Amino acid sequence: MDPISVPELHARILDAVRAGRHALVLNVNVHALNLCYRDPVLRSFFNAAPVVFCDGAGVMLAACLLGRRIPERITYADWVWQLAAFAESQGISLFFLGAWPGVADKAATRLRARHPNLKIVGVHHGYFDHDPDAPENEAVLKEINSSRSDVLLVGFGMPLQERWLMQNWERIDACRLYLLVVSADRIKVLYVALGSGEAPSTLLGNVLRHSKPCSVDPPAKNVRLSDAE
Repeated sequence: MDPISVPELHARILDAVRAGRHALVLNVNVHALNLCYRDPVLRSFFNAAPVVFCDGAGVMLAACLLGRRIPERITYADWVWQLAAFAESQGISLFFLGAWPGVADKAATRLRARHPNLKIVGVHHGYFDHDPDAPENEAVLKEINSSRSDVLLVGFGMPLQERWLMQNWERIDACRLYLLVVSADRIKVLYVALGSGEAPSTLLGNVLRHSKPCSVDPPAKNVRLSDAE
């Protein structure tokens, strides 16, 4: 896991998009870490991603207890507004894939209302047949590839979204589509669609946000998901 801030995350995204790299950007919370602990294939998938950022106060607390520090929790419901402003300023196009039918469309509408020059080049709900050989899955892949979007945001919920990415990663046309993928929970897309500026805060999240590190900061380094085992 990468101990990065929002500006650093945006810099990584811009670098990947400008270089035309077929890259993954994933997020982890406690649920994701528990899934990875039980599933070695999923754990390898996360460990192989160029960027994995923290999306949970529990992960911040665990890092703190291990003597490490994560600069901030980047939760999708908060960050998507910053991502929209950043994408608008850099001319980066987005494709939203996931949530219930109509929810991602509403989220796109609200984002465009605040950022009129934001390029959202495609939206599709997550309730289609995810089988790799299913006609519905083929149609979704065709829609994504034809959009030529810079960033694809996938929100099916964990671990369904990660499994879909593992099964379809090579079928997303990186030769024509400069793609970066971010896993985003479908519930957090709903917050945006309903007009909530951020997801409900937790007591632990507030404590971690305003407290000092539990220990002296060690040199910055990536934390592999196996380090806590």
